[in-house]
Amino acid sequence: EGPAFDLPIALALLVASGQLDRPRLNGLWCAGELGLDGSLRPCRGVLAMAEQACRHGAEALVVPPGNSDEAALIDGLTVRTAPNLKQLVEQLNGTRPCLRICRSRPSSVPLPTEPIDASGQAGRALALAAAGGGITSCWSGPSTPTVAPTPGTRGSPDHRPYPFCGR
Repeated sequence: EGPAFDLPIALALLVASGQLDRPRLNGLWCAGELGLDGSLRPCRGVLAMAEQACRHGAEALVVPPGNSDEAALIDGLTVRTAPNLKQLVEQLNGTRPCLRICRSRPSSVPLPTEPIDASGQAGRALALAAAGGGITSCWSGPSTPTVAPTPGTRGSPDHRPYPFCGR
């Protein structure tokens, strides 16, 4: 379902019409939307497809340039890309070099933490937010941020909460 299957369908039609050799697609997974001008456009769900391609032993995954960084997050998977269908077919036929995407993975160095002063109203707001209380921030005056009263209670007449997070 969706435009992610445009590219696989286009490649299947090229194989069926004899414009692309079937063995060139062995071990190749692909996903992407195909524009009316032949351009490859990003689609949703590429990270999940890349993970499945790697699990099932795909040799490479072909995605539009707009999805290549996302697909490259999966270790052990070769990601290839092309800006349009014509260049992709040329890559597959060997008349144009393949564009492979290799990205350096972000390091998992822990960030330093420092204690914070969580006293008074700020401490109450942090504790309720951490507990999932759905704190709503509001302004009680022209520039004074406060924590909104608990739902079901009335604030003072001069305090009118204006929620900004939709809860």
